[in-house]
Amino acid sequence: MSHTATAQQQAHAAQAQGSYHFILTLQLSLGNGFQVFTTEGTHTPPADWSRQDFYKAIRDSIVQQHPELARANTLFFDVQPNRI
Repeated sequence: MSHTATAQQQAHAAQAQGSYHFILTLQLSLGNGFQVFTTEGTHTPPADWSRQDFYKAIRDSIVQQHPELARANTLFFDVQPNRI
């Protein structure tokens, strides 16, 4: 069995993963310390989305799952095409 993926297999894998890779880190004051939350993943946004639209959608999704993070500050956000 060959470990070399064909261009078609690689394109399918990228589509299954999403066309963009993102990382978002939030920080929330918690008593005398902080809670830090980092998430990463892939997503294929609509063609008319801006970088801000992407950020807001990811952040809103996190807050929906973890409402306590609604007050969190963003420490880091990056979104890049999901390819090497």
